[in-house]
Amino acid sequence: MKQPLRLICKYSLIVLLFSYGLFYISYKYGQPSLANRDFFRYEKMVDTPLNLSITKAPFVLRQIPTSFAFLIKKAGIYYPNAIAYHEFNEEVTLDSQVNLFSLILSNYLAFVLSIALILYHVLSKNNLDDPNIVLAILAYFLGYFMTPTNIIAPLTQGWGWLACCIITIGMANRQYLTTIVGIFIALFSRETLFIFFMVFTLVFWLRNTNGRKDLFLPKVALLILFALIALFSLRLLFTHGNENQLSLIYLLKQTFYKINPGDYLFQTFLCQGVLIYALFHLFRKSKELLVPYISSIIAILLISGSGAGRIIGESFPFVIIMLFTTRRPSGLSYAQIG
Repeated sequence: MKQPLRLICKYSLIVLLFSYGLFYISYKYGQPSLANRDFFRYEKMVDTPLNLSITKAPFVLRQIPTSFAFLIKKAGIYYPNAIAYHEFNEEVTLDSQVNLFSLILSNYLAFVLSIALILYHVLSKNNLDDPNIVLAILAYFLGYFMTPTNIIAPLTQGWGWLACCIITIGMANRQYLTTIVGIFIALFSRETLFIFFMVFTLVFWLRNTNGRKDLFLPKVALLILFALIALFSLRLLFTHGNENQLSLIYLLKQTFYKINPGDYLFQTFLCQGVLIYALFHLFRKSKELLVPYISSIIAILLISGSGAGRIIGESFPFVIIMLFTTRRPSGLSYAQIG
């Protein structure tokens, strides 16, 4: 137990050294009023954690990132620097600046742990400690467009990457407990991950005739279904707002009739260069992943409206883990994914 913990701490330090500048930039120059406007909902939750009436659904159920931000704030961890958010918005209070810092730090710590876990998982699978692999993985994550804009940000998507990372590692190692931990984090941070993993696990299992008798992946899909039922129950019984999001017809209309074509093109596709590059090399190694992954992306595109690019990006840790642990040129073995 000491060895994995020591290695994860070591990789966390490496990630910290390479990425701290992005954390500083996000806090120093970030402008939530310009881009990440969801911050104004989340900052209310920082002051009153577990209060399900403080803001609208689905934001109010994303309690894990905001609860950690609450603990950071209560611990007095704060960097009282002059920042753009405060300097260019006279109405911003000191308390709001503290909330901004706490949320960014909460997501940054989740980001650091995510990459550290990926490094540990990938390097343990390869039975080596190769600095070239470390640098390659860091390059992917630090070069992806979501990292400085949505992940190391006063939102909840840093925790979404952590959830994706844990679910993927749990599936790769065929560990139900690890997978359940990831599903739980996703349920209370980025429930949109369920779209990707639900479709992917079912399509991959249905297409794999050799592994059809193995029920691990459909059981994972069933666990996600239970989480979705819990999510819908919580939304209907304890939250308010955005009730139309529970309607599939409404979501499809949002996608086809109300999105801005220019924004949709730029955010959903043109920003995905690093992801496309990674997918190109992944599919060269494993054609078995092509149809399940594309099916999952199509499901996201159909019901995610103008936010599709960010929700597609939530699968990025999955892609990188698969890219660096898939070895067979003829395709990924069923055992490797579950």
